[in-house]
Amino acid sequence: MSKKQYDALRADGRLRQALTAAHVPLDVDSTRQPVLARFAQAQAPNGADGPTAVSRVRNRLVHPKMPRDEVHGLTGLLTDTWLLTRHYLNLLILKWLGYSGSYQTVLGPGGWAGDTHPVPWAVKATS
Repeated sequence: MSKKQYDALRADGRLRQALTAAHVPLDVDSTRQPVLARFAQAQAPNGADGPTAVSRVRNRLVHPKMPRDEVHGLTGLLTDTWLLTRHYLNLLILKWLGYSGSYQTVLGPGGWAGDTHPVPWAVKATS
């Protein structure tokens, strides 16, 4: 990819590209991030993926168009966004380190304490 092509990508495109290269799923889990999933669905008729939803929440926080933009009125949206962003960061660091074992998700409630899952690229390699 040329510098010009990279510069043309917005934040969500750059994040999506990094996550796709690491085989990290892009969807928003409506069970673990219900408010972010509803926000993503409202952003696009077919729903927005995680990078788009995270980017749009960030943009509304940093560049609000109204004195009180809708992100502040949706209880739990900022928490859901923070959890998904932290999840992406953890997985990208593990990928960068070359880790291919199991990890414990930071996506929030759901499952049992101590539940682990293989990193997505390890699952992709065995499929």
